[in-house]
Amino acid sequence: MTKTILSEFYFWTHIPFLVAWFLPFFISRSVWPGKLSFQFWFMFIVLCINYVWGLMFLLVIKKYVMACPWTTVTQLHRGHSLHDPKNHYHSFVSEMSDRLGIKISKVFVTCVMLGTFFLVTVQYFVMR
Repeated sequence: MTKTILSEFYFWTHIPFLVAWFLPFFISRSVWPGKLSFQFWFMFIVLCINYVWGLMFLLVIKKYVMACPWTTVTQLHRGHSLHDPKNHYHSFVSEMSDRLGIKISKVFVTCVMLGTFFLVTVQYFVMR
């Protein structure tokens, strides 16, 4: 029971990260002059953490997978070991969309993450 509550807590604490990732796209620079800097550095740090965490999986499963450490903690509390593909091939956004009745693959989520980061990077270096 406690593991279920903790895993749900960890699951839902992903929401602020998702909001911080996408919300700045909908806020004008006249309202938030520093939004490009915030968005670029936030995305850069999150992606770096995910890539570095993926290196840990390289040591564990002998294959590189980009992974979120917070998702790993969530899945560990659900009883999935580090070797279980349900841990390292899991995505919060995919699970959230499944809960809403919409199927989105982890590959699509990764492409959206990298695509939005590319878009923000271009804006950051061109429009600053």
